[in-house]
Amino acid sequence: MHISRMKLAGIVLLTVLLTTAVFFWTGEIIGQEDRQVISFDTKSVDPKNIERFKQVWTQITDNYIDEVDNNKMLEGAISGMVESLGDPYSGYLTPKMMAAMMEEIEGVYYGIGVSLTMDKDGLLTVVEPFKDSPAAEAGVMVDDKIVEVDGQDVTQIKDDQAIVAMVRGPEGTQVKIKFYRQAEHRFVDMEITRKRIVVRNLTDAMLDAETGYIHIKSFEGEVSQFFTETMDVMLRAGAKGLVIDLRDNPGGMVREAAKIADKLLPKGIITYTIDRHGNRYEYDSDENQTRVPIVVLVNQRSASASEIVAGAVRDYQRGKLVGVKTFGKGIVQRLSPVTDDAGLNLTTGRYYLPSDVCIHNVGIEPDVQIEPLAEYANKPVSYIPRDKDVQLQKALEILKAEIEKTGTQQ
Repeated sequence: MHISRMKLAGIVLLTVLLTTAVFFWTGEIIGQEDRQVISFDTKSVDPKNIERFKQVWTQITDNYIDEVDNNKMLEGAISGMVESLGDPYSGYLTPKMMAAMMEEIEGVYYGIGVSLTMDKDGLLTVVEPFKDSPAAEAGVMVDDKIVEVDGQDVTQIKDDQAIVAMVRGPEGTQVKIKFYRQAEHRFVDMEITRKRIVVRNLTDAMLDAETGYIHIKSFEGEVSQFFTETMDVMLRAGAKGLVIDLRDNPGGMVREAAKIADKLLPKGIITYTIDRHGNRYEYDSDENQTRVPIVVLVNQRSASASEIVAGAVRDYQRGKLVGVKTFGKGIVQRLSPVTDDAGLNLTTGRYYLPSDVCIHNVGIEPDVQIEPLAEYANKPVSYIPRDKDVQLQKALEILKAEIEKTGTQQ
């Protein structure tokens, strides 16, 4: 195939010779089956960068002390391309990482049993070790930060799924993890045996004859279905009010959050997203809603999809928010397949509350500000005795007043 000289002047051609995986410069597109061509417009890509890439690739393949894996280098280049965005929420997922992500979405995986989030410094941080999990048995604590996995420093890896994929593995195998325990200002080394983890993503209880409590731990798996079933059971049992606990919930799938919000809110917009092109996508609730009073608990680890639910409840004045200011993640990611087994988790838009506010890097201030007791400040919510959980006790006080008011009005 022939290309004119004028066209060649405007295009930079990076040719990959697949049989030997050597990059070289060419003035035409080679039509042979063993070669593929990637072209760049010189108006947006400096030809020097292509030359640098070619030279670095060549020097590594020719001179590195050990034999190199060309496919691994290509995957590294792809990962670096995404990391160059400087967005800790976007990342290229290798086939292994993509499998781990799908396990998380589906709610069943093999690992150590912790809820994790990337903190503002880019360190993967424990939100909560699940009860009776390998992590809990080993002594992992809330706010422990993962700094090494099997001897590899992960503090510079900004893609949380890359680290998660390293932590997970076949059932019965062991993983060595070094944590930085912020509360004690020291490093902790642990060797933990992986087990099958089935995540329901919520816990529940009837706190008394008329008060239901549902703690949603993340918006993954089929949590909206579990929430609906749990709430219906509570209402049939005589619950006249609900505490929805979103503390320590790092987020998850927007669709799961919207389904839960739909059960609580009147007809209207729950949230909407806008991408760089101005395209808008709305999540709406219908006219069918639970009408019992609700109070929502939030804290500094309530993020993303948690903030969608909490923000919509506040905007519709459907219930009071109790706790401390939320994390402030107002952007959404789209998971897309790359070939048949890898993937790309890419930030594609900002989400807005019904009040047209984007809370990214801002968070949501609760209606009633209350800190946990100092002795439980670094404990996961599920580890705090209910009689010592001052945030929960305040929520119950508010809910009781609302239940009495509703009864009086009836």
